[in-house]
Amino acid sequence: MKRFVKLVLLVVLMAGGTAAMGQQLKFGYINSQELITLMPERDSAQAKMEKFVQEIQDQVEALQVELNNKFQKYQKEASTYTPTINEQKQKELQDLSNRLQEYQQAGENDARTMNMELMTPIFNKANEAINKVAAANGFTAIFDTTAGALLYYDPNVMVDILPMVKAELGITK
Repeated sequence: MKRFVKLVLLVVLMAGGTAAMGQQLKFGYINSQELITLMPERDSAQAKMEKFVQEIQDQVEALQVELNNKFQKYQKEASTYTPTINEQKQKELQDLSNRLQEYQQAGENDARTMNMELMTPIFNKANEAINKVAAANGFTAIFDTTAGALLYYDPNVMVDILPMVKAELGITK
């Protein structure tokens, strides 16, 4: 009886292995960063981002000029101030310097946040197109070569799906 169970189990395993081998696995790859750079939405997002960053830089420069002017004035007139006024002027300069640093940090945070807000829909659209192309063409897996994690691939086995995804998105570049 034990021998019969082993024989049935062996036949089942062999049949299952043959069925699995009969399935054709299809793999693809894409450089998602290249895809993102080709998307027209990225250009408009980048233009918005550059404008936003320029506005922050202009305001930081204006604060820096104000701080420099006040500091130069303080240096010229410091010898004429009483100790109380001198202390007050130093505190004003320190407050302005602190305000400048806080504004720079807030600007950097705002720029990161805005970049995420602008780029997330673009990344999502690219991922949706990749998923749609993969499903429509029967791919088992798609690898992203952007990070360089795919060290080797056989072009006879793996397919570059970038042209298909570009067509899905209507990109002609």
